[in-house]
Amino acid sequence: MLLFLRRDADRWVIIDTDMKKRRYSGMIDITRLFFCLAVFLYHAGLLRGGYLAVNGFFVISAYLSVRSFLGHPSARDYYIRRFKRIYLPLLAVVFLTAAFFSLFPEIHWFTVKKETLSVLLSFNNYYQISASQDYFARASSTPFLHLWYISLLVQYELLLPPLCLLMRKISRKISRALPFLLLMIMTFVSFAVFMTEVGKGAVSLAYYGAFSRSYAFLLGLFVGHVQMYYPARSIRNRGLRKAAIAVLFIVLLMMFVTVSSSSVYFTAAMGASALLAALFAGLISGDDEKPVRSERIIRCFADITYEFYLVHYPVVFFLENTEIPLFLKIPLILLISLFLSFLLKCALSFRKGRRMLSVVLCALMIVCSIFGAISIIRSEDHSEEVKELEERLEENRKLIEERNRAYASEVEAEEEAWERLLESGISDEEAVKELLAELPVVGVGDSIMLDAVRPLYEVFPNGYFNCEISRSLYYGEKILSSLKEEGKLSEPIVLSLGTNGDYSQKRCEELIEIVEDREVFWINSVGADDPTYNGKFAAFAQDHPSIHIIHWEEVSKGHPEYFYYDGIHVIGEGVRAYTEAIYDAVFERYLEIYRTRKEEAKTEKENASMERIAFFGNDALTSSYEYIGELSQKAVFHIDTDYSFSTLYSQIEGLLEEGDLEGRVIFVFDRKASLSERDYERLAELLHDREVTVFAIQDTVDIRKDNVRIIDFSNELKNDPALLSSDRRHLSEKGSERLGRLIHDSIGNTDDHLSPQ
Repeated sequence: MLLFLRRDADRWVIIDTDMKKRRYSGMIDITRLFFCLAVFLYHAGLLRGGYLAVNGFFVISAYLSVRSFLGHPSARDYYIRRFKRIYLPLLAVVFLTAAFFSLFPEIHWFTVKKETLSVLLSFNNYYQISASQDYFARASSTPFLHLWYISLLVQYELLLPPLCLLMRKISRKISRALPFLLLMIMTFVSFAVFMTEVGKGAVSLAYYGAFSRSYAFLLGLFVGHVQMYYPARSIRNRGLRKAAIAVLFIVLLMMFVTVSSSSVYFTAAMGASALLAALFAGLISGDDEKPVRSERIIRCFADITYEFYLVHYPVVFFLENTEIPLFLKIPLILLISLFLSFLLKCALSFRKGRRMLSVVLCALMIVCSIFGAISIIRSEDHSEEVKELEERLEENRKLIEERNRAYASEVEAEEEAWERLLESGISDEEAVKELLAELPVVGVGDSIMLDAVRPLYEVFPNGYFNCEISRSLYYGEKILSSLKEEGKLSEPIVLSLGTNGDYSQKRCEELIEIVEDREVFWINSVGADDPTYNGKFAAFAQDHPSIHIIHWEEVSKGHPEYFYYDGIHVIGEGVRAYTEAIYDAVFERYLEIYRTRKEEAKTEKENASMERIAFFGNDALTSSYEYIGELSQKAVFHIDTDYSFSTLYSQIEGLLEEGDLEGRVIFVFDRKASLSERDYERLAELLHDREVTVFAIQDTVDIRKDNVRIIDFSNELKNDPALLSSDRRHLSEKGSERLGRLIHDSIGNTDDHLSPQ
């Protein structure tokens, strides 16, 4: 008995060559729908691990292809069938997509000629590698980002007939088991290459490479050959087989939901998804149930899974830049994609009963395809722009590496710059300009910031910039966390991370945890993957005063000369405008911060000054200085043997104007200064906001003001003549010591209240 699969009336059926019995394989259709839906939800941004379903496509495609070829072992017939099934719909979608997008000049398709050629000649996977496209970031401005899979599929399909024939020859002439052993070895080697490339960080090379991705296709070939040559079923019980298939569905679904492209389990998930799909293929051959009414709907949708895969991403690409709410956008994308898939299927199938409709649709499709082909030929070639951008980005990467080596020492000097400029006395604007030239600004961004990093270093010469193509907030957070762990996360922080990927509330909250209360400047995006990103992040920033939005989208509006053809990357005047938008936003904020800190410093200085003591005196203060004790270390002494009222008043007035006079003022003058009671009153009026203490040494002073305290030393002099020297004007050694002790005891206690004595 020999079993094989073939297309019959656009359905997969199992043919039993001994019993001549057709049996509908409904589980194949269910599997195709499952994988197709997973990929669609991934491209729509709703299923983080949906990319794993591509491995399932490879396995099932190889499984069905090998059984189809072995059932009709004519390479010529096989190639013709595969050309009709794979390549004709691809041609139609490519030219129709080009025709449609040519009607929207505001949608930038940067490399339409080269990319279209790579799709038509089936080397788009290598084009993606050479163009450094990141499939997982989904930031490339192209509706053909998903067609790398078709290029790989065509490459594998071209090799399948000679490979199958070689295996048959080896099986007959050498050993029947040897081909299966070789297939397994090739599968393991392929996956080992995939793991190695991912381990080295070359994810795109691993993901798009023909050999590194062949492990899934080889698994499908292995299962197909095993079932063709060893048709015995491992699970004969239909219920048990269905239960096993259900378990596989659940496990795969859990992987689709949980394993993102950035997960540490990425490599393991890629291998596991291919292996699980191979187990699917090993079980679905036993699906021998007759079709029932409910399965007609499944068959109807399963027949267009290939067409749906081709058309859905151009629809996603077109609608993702609209402001349609997500809950409406996803159903709309699904309905439009299904409608276009049915039209494409109808146009190319020419089924009996609807041939006229097929002819009309086919004619319309040909006309539109011609228009699309013309638009591709006439499209402008921006290769030089791309090359120029790539060269500049590479130069800027080298500049970043060079400048970032000295960053650590600049972080340590940050506070010194603040202190020096706050005390410099220059204008606020000039001080902030100097400050920004010294601050260790942290900039983390994508290729937009990388494009402008050279002028950014000019305005922030001590900055640290870390920029890379297709970077999203997720990868930016890793860099910020690393800097924080190393003690190098300074401020301000400038982020350009909104172009790639979708908005995530969780990521934004994680950002706040990392940066804490540091000043963050977020550059909103032009041409973001998620058109709602700017608005959502701005709403998030309203609850976080440390986040400031740089409105690049508004600044650049109406200035197409700022951008390359893609409308995203900046060039020429755009680089200058981008840099100025960042600098102006940081300058305005730091001008505000500088003025606040300046006021705080002034207030702090005044408060500290108000707690200190200023002594004014002549010989009486000089002679008693050594007896004042530790109080002398906490005060400022103004001593002059020739003090007069006018010089004293002028000096104090000047100190007040400059804000350099301490909060407590002590007068210690003997009779030589000739200060009258009226003079002290005028001084007290001048010092109305300060505590004033007057030591009346030889003449009694009576001043009744709330801020004045009188310490009468004249009575002690009258009671003890030995306190004066022989000239009766200066204090003796004993008098100097007595006065010093009195000053220490009266002034040293800062908690004393003003009260006349």
